[in-house]
Amino acid sequence: MGDPVDNASKVPATLELRIHGIRNTPPHELLRSGNRSLKPDDVELAWGDELAGFYRVKPEAGAGAEGAVAVASGTAGNGGSPRMVEAYSWGRLARFTGVGMAGRIADAAVRTAWFLLMPFGLTNAAYWSRPLPAVKQQAGADPMSGQAEPRIDYAVEMPRGRDGAGRIRLFALVLTLYFVVTAAVVSMDLIAVQCFPADVPDQERRVCSALPAFLDGLAGWTRGQRIVLLALIPVVAVAVLAAIAYLARTRFHPRPNLGNGAPMVAGTSGEEILALPTLMIRNLWEARKEIRYNGWLHVWASLAAVGAIIAWDGFWTRIDGVACGSLGTFFTECVPLAPGRIGLDGILMMAAWLVAAGAVVLAGIETVRKSSDNPDMPSRDGSSWMGPIAGGAIMSVLAAGLAAVLSGAPDGGVPGAARMLGLGTAPAGLMFVMLVLILTMSWLRRQGYDERTLGWRGKGSAVFSTLALGSATILSCAIVGAAATVLQRNLERRAATDDGMWRFGPVAGDVLIPPSVFTLFSGLLLAVIVAGAVAWGVCTWRAVRSMTWNTQEAAVSELLSAYDAVPPLPQQEAAGRKLVAARRTASLAHRAEAVVSLLAILIFLGLLSALILGTFKDWWSTGAVARLYGLIESMGVLGLAAAGATIVSLAVMSAKPNSRPLALLWDLMCFMPKTAHPFGPPSYGERAVPEFAARIAAWLDGADGAPQPAKTGLVAISAHSLGAVIAVSALFHLKSTRPDLPFNRIGLLTYGTQLRSYFGRFFPELLGPAVLATAPVARTKLTAAGSPDDERIVTGDPSVQFDVNLSHILGAGAHRWVNLYRKTDYLGFPVLYMGPGGAENIGTDPYAQEMDPFTYQFLVVSHSDYLQAPQYDEAIAAVVNSLPAPGP
Repeated sequence: MGDPVDNASKVPATLELRIHGIRNTPPHELLRSGNRSLKPDDVELAWGDELAGFYRVKPEAGAGAEGAVAVASGTAGNGGSPRMVEAYSWGRLARFTGVGMAGRIADAAVRTAWFLLMPFGLTNAAYWSRPLPAVKQQAGADPMSGQAEPRIDYAVEMPRGRDGAGRIRLFALVLTLYFVVTAAVVSMDLIAVQCFPADVPDQERRVCSALPAFLDGLAGWTRGQRIVLLALIPVVAVAVLAAIAYLARTRFHPRPNLGNGAPMVAGTSGEEILALPTLMIRNLWEARKEIRYNGWLHVWASLAAVGAIIAWDGFWTRIDGVACGSLGTFFTECVPLAPGRIGLDGILMMAAWLVAAGAVVLAGIETVRKSSDNPDMPSRDGSSWMGPIAGGAIMSVLAAGLAAVLSGAPDGGVPGAARMLGLGTAPAGLMFVMLVLILTMSWLRRQGYDERTLGWRGKGSAVFSTLALGSATILSCAIVGAAATVLQRNLERRAATDDGMWRFGPVAGDVLIPPSVFTLFSGLLLAVIVAGAVAWGVCTWRAVRSMTWNTQEAAVSELLSAYDAVPPLPQQEAAGRKLVAARRTASLAHRAEAVVSLLAILIFLGLLSALILGTFKDWWSTGAVARLYGLIESMGVLGLAAAGATIVSLAVMSAKPNSRPLALLWDLMCFMPKTAHPFGPPSYGERAVPEFAARIAAWLDGADGAPQPAKTGLVAISAHSLGAVIAVSALFHLKSTRPDLPFNRIGLLTYGTQLRSYFGRFFPELLGPAVLATAPVARTKLTAAGSPDDERIVTGDPSVQFDVNLSHILGAGAHRWVNLYRKTDYLGFPVLYMGPGGAENIGTDPYAQEMDPFTYQFLVVSHSDYLQAPQYDEAIAAVVNSLPAPGP
């Protein structure tokens, strides 16, 4: 493309900077416009790498292309000045690792682990949906360089714990222990104990027939030795999670000087802002030391949990393996025997358990104690407790493991345990703690907001956490249930006969027994799925019957108006049916928030029911109630099959290139920085936001092929779907780090976006009406008619205000932010942007055509293909014309 300095006079003044959304539109499609199609070889990477970057059309590519200054749509507005068109592609962020030679292997591992990471990602979403405390920016200076360095502090002093940061991070820690216990159930209980029942009379030297032959020798080991060996599996599993979280990180480290313009230097403002939007916290998108600190807390707590599991089983199996293995007899028949049967091994085991339990409790306290309430806040309350926690975890594992390996079998008069003690109730105990934390999250309240304008009436943290626990339990049930099914293998074991040969044969009544809370929830899961499907079906039926606005006549009339065509439309009746069906689907899809609310309630009730039934099974499982237990547990296979079918279908969908499961939900989870769960999926925003902001700054600074002199260029952002979230966040990031830029030279066009109706409701302090200068909106109820006109209704008037919002950044004037949407778009909504004076900008949400004008046959378009609509050219021209004339 030549030297940027030499070509500066030839560069057009306006940069049309496009960014895709959740569909991960490839660059050659993102750079097309109208009927002008491009091939992958027609575009080139101008700046970036294999994960993300900015693409341009090659000078020689495409009919009508005019070299490096190819114009996507002919001659634009702004005095007839052509535009430079670039496409920012970020689709591989947070999905792939980009680690060179190991990339393919690591990519496959990350893709396989997506479903394991989903509960952790939902926990991070819960953290950002909590009531974020108000912060202010105070003037300050770096003591070393003397450069202005603003300091962040609380705007209003808030009582400790009111915002829920600590309890959500505590929930994240317990969720990690839940994962550890699941792995321990498979390796230490099902395999090490139940598949090698050496302590069970008449079953010595028997082995589950499904186990590989090289494990047969473990039948000669003691129970404790097998447990210690297979305890490595949950430890390694946690290490794998930590490795995946590290490998999949995405960061943006720009070179010190972007092109030939001014360097991108943060901290150039000492301005005092009393009510600062969270998106303007300067280091928001940087990798945080605090999450690494939490990561080590999770690692040491997991190790301590493994030590506690070994020690608990080792202690109580020496008391009474039968009485101590049932909650119904533990306190009445087991505990009274303990004083007379505790030996030296038992004392060591109990000491190890106490140390391990103490380390886990300390890790929980430290997680809450070190939870800062906002990203720029330092850790509080004294020195670190990491040393004692790590020391306790290591000591407990070594002590419990050593005692288990060196001690033999219990005395002959002590009944042996057919299961590993403690692991039957540990999942229920952790589930109870998390359910209590979810209830406390539902009590969090926001001041100054109308609950109708908040997602789930302000209970987003509780909803996301419920989904996290529900998905984690479904995965645990599937893993444990699948392992038990494979290991049982038609209830056969193999045993060494007198001639030393291993034989196969059935053992009467031989069934591997997973924790009851897993088997019961598996059965109740079917009821949850059926109840949800029935409720959704009834509500959908009522909603469709009330859609009197959705008629063929209205749809065809609006299409002809948008197309500027004279009726009648060819095949008008068939076209009308297609439009009505597409609009109905989009209207139903707009009820996603209500559907998620219903799903969260059903999951919570299912978890609570499984916990209660599992806890009291030893007392209630008699007579007719026993038959109820049997019925629920027998449905477990069907429940897991239904959940498994869902997971498989999502896995198939995520097998496509550059894709991921549950597109919108995944992007909700992965956009904001990781601040709650250290093993969650990486945040693509940590790179995408500052990288997109850097490109805008470079163009305005006259760097990297931008027009000269500096600050004479114009930027028209064109953002689709989730790309609008990245673009808006980049503008706030620029306002914080580069307040010297001429922001009146930046305009915004969005289309198919969820900013107002989803992100603004779920994360009001981040992207709510007070931040974006948009009108508040209520959610669409499940049974409502769901007319698109209802989405333009203003609901409530929040009293919360920030000193800086998007209208202050974009400046005054019409068409500073234009948003396209169509009634067939299942993910697109109006934004109702308000100008600086508070009056609504009329015409900022024009309808886009619902038909692709360039296909051979009639094709209804929905969330994609906005670039082909004639309204796109009109909208981008309006945005460009709202910018000042090119030049100094």
